[in-house]
Amino acid sequence: MTEFDNTQTTPWPYPTNYGKENEVTADVIILGGGIAGCHAAVHAARRGAKVVIVDKGPVIRSGSGGAGVDHWHAACTNPCSNVTPDEMMEAVRVFGDYSYGEFGNGITCYIQCKESYDALMDVEKMGVKVRDVDDEFVGAEFRDEKTKLMFAYDYENRTCIRVNGGAHIKVALYNELRRLGVQIYDRIMVTSLLTEGADLRPHHGNQFAYRRRETRGAPGRCHRIQRPHRGVLHFQCQGCDPFHVCVCRAMGFLH
Repeated sequence: MTEFDNTQTTPWPYPTNYGKENEVTADVIILGGGIAGCHAAVHAARRGAKVVIVDKGPVIRSGSGGAGVDHWHAACTNPCSNVTPDEMMEAVRVFGDYSYGEFGNGITCYIQCKESYDALMDVEKMGVKVRDVDDEFVGAEFRDEKTKLMFAYDYENRTCIRVNGGAHIKVALYNELRRLGVQIYDRIMVTSLLTEGADLRPHHGNQFAYRRRETRGAPGRCHRIQRPHRGVLHFQCQGCDPFHVCVCRAMGFLH
């Protein structure tokens, strides 16, 4: 019988400067570089703020939208919609917890119903192919011939838009962040929020202290956060992958 020596260890290939502290100063720090976090960073930077965005993955492809977006919900203000934001809110209220799990709470849901289409038009200006500009689906039931917008699920009310080139939405947002000079910190895991001295300290081998005037969390969708006995933090996601659960939710819960 062949014997194997399992006592040998492979050296860690990356530098780990735990004693080093890097200080970064900004007006606004965004926790979470998904689609919402990128939009928040873009708009803050456009208004002249010095912005830092921090994500536990690579912002260019991080989050649930990293692999792409094939449809865009609650675009109630698009020119083909037959539902107003207020009517959509009433429908969400009737469906209750499931819809709020989908869209957030009542406040964020209303904001989405009012501004979702504007956000989609914003990424279209960044180069994302939203419409059927190549006329590939002329005559299809889900296509509006005048605007070339395409719709998903409900072809009558037309509030959910098919995004023709949505595979590259995160790349477009990332490029806009770079163009605006937003400081991007990839692969940073935030472990605590410290308000004393305006420090926020994630750990990435070495330590970063971010000094800022405002912190904005852009978490993914999480249905419920619980803290049962033994001090263990539990997340319960509703029909979604674990990457919907952002660390900034945990930080807000714990602090």
